[in-house]
Amino acid sequence: MKNFCQIIVAVALLRPLAAAWAIDDAAPPLPAVETVLERLAEHSPKEEANDLAFKQRYQFTRSRATEVRDSKGELNKREVKTQVNKPISDAGKPDAA
Repeated sequence: MKNFCQIIVAVALLRPLAAAWAIDDAAPPLPAVETVLERLAEHSPKEEANDLAFKQRYQFTRSRATEVRDSKGELNKREVKTQVNKPISDAGKPDAA
């Protein structure tokens, strides 16, 4: 009975705090779906050019591992694909570190 009373008191004391967290007026509302879709349509044509500029400027190695496991979780097959990007540096430009 003593533990039950302690739980009731704890719930009664924490309830106003939980209500204050639930009502957070400082957080801005989410934008409308139409606004998000408009911005997506504006930025999507620029993505390909952005990716190309990134690949021309930076050297990187990308590794992707695919694992096939059985129902027990034991590894049956593991395949690793590695892609290396080495841009051609211009003679006039110094290499980026």
